[in-house]
Amino acid sequence: MKRQLDEYEGKVKRLILEFEDESKKHIRELNEVHEAYRGYKSAAAELEQRITQYQSDAQRALEAERTAKKELHRARLETDELRERLRFVD
Repeated sequence: MKRQLDEYEGKVKRLILEFEDESKKHIRELNEVHEAYRGYKSAAAELEQRITQYQSDAQRALEAERTAKKELHRARLETDELRERLRFVD
């Protein structure tokens, strides 16, 4: 009886150690996945920030283009007016 009890106790201890080892293994794997996720998450945040910056740059470029087109149109009108004056003076 004592021997049988010792065998059961040994089996239970082995099972507990196996479960503990498996648990530690799963925790390590989970931590590795978590670290990879944090890396992806920070990369995604950086990319989103860059997208926002690019959108802002594009908006400023569009505004600059509109301003340049207005200036070009104004310059053409002024040039046409000056040509008319020159033709009138001649």
